[in-house]
Amino acid sequence: MERLPVALPPPTEQEEIVRRGRETVRAGRPDEARFVEGRKRVDSITQAILAKAFRGELVPTEFELAKAEGRSFESAEELLARIKRNGQIEEEGEKKSKSRRLRSSTGLQSAV
Repeated sequence: MERLPVALPPPTEQEEIVRRGRETVRAGRPDEARFVEGRKRVDSITQAILAKAFRGELVPTEFELAKAEGRSFESAEELLARIKRNGQIEEEGEKKSKSRRLRSSTGLQSAV
């Protein structure tokens, strides 16, 4: 390979090729800078959207919808309290003692 002749353009043409290459690289730098700046803006917008989403600011809350539609609204805390009052949810201690009674009456052993 080292012995193969390689045709080179005349020096003036080589200089023109180098000049055009440098010009192309320089012209591309603003595009790169704009890309980097755009990427930063996208990242900050993404963070802002996520922050709003976690604060519940992107869509109306169920309470706001119910109020606008003229219907009642019961928070999760109120719903849980109502269910407990009606005896539909057993307390943790009641669950354990009930499951122990069930296992002892059926002869089943705990796998734990």
